[in-house]
Amino acid sequence: QILPDIILMDINLPGMDGFDALRCLRDNERTRTIPVIALSANAMPGEIDRGLQAGFLGYLTKPFSIPGLIALLNKGLSQER
Repeated sequence: QILPDIILMDINLPGMDGFDALRCLRDNERTRTIPVIALSANAMPGEIDRGLQAGFLGYLTKPFSIPGLIALLNKGLSQER
């Protein structure tokens, strides 16, 4: 089975939020090391800190900058898993 190298996760998902989805990924042995970047319209500093503390590789706020996205993609894809 093929797994993604990196995941872009919207925080506002139907049925569960991105934080719950990240916990599910981290609880699964096969997906726990996949880097996950959070995407959200919520730009409050406390929410960004919460995302980083939860284990997201980065937290991009919409509208996000392309250079910021590319930097996080490069960071995540260069990590040893």
